[in-house]
Amino acid sequence: MLAGATAEDAVTVAGSPARAADDSLAAQVAQRGALVTAPPVDVAATRVVRSGADAATVDVRYTIGAYTLRAKDGATSSVPAAAERTDRLELAWTDHGWRVRSVAAG
Repeated sequence: MLAGATAEDAVTVAGSPARAADDSLAAQVAQRGALVTAPPVDVAATRVVRSGADAATVDVRYTIGAYTLRAKDGATSSVPAAAERTDRLELAWTDHGWRVRSVAAG
């Protein structure tokens, strides 16, 4: 989403804590005047913790790869790959499929 490759509505539930967190991060990046290249994300494993007709809880183990920040003046800075982490996603079923309602560090 920060790189502009995916719309927020395709990932998060409008008005949810996940959307608020994404909006805050996007505002911070915009305030810096930076453009983000789309970082590669490698999902190593997922585990369904709880599943229902309109909500689910899923643990996702993943790594965010290295990416670049480009300032308005064209200067770039490299952001190294992050260590593998696991987050717990609370999902909601919407008219458009599953969307993230909240994220908690695992």
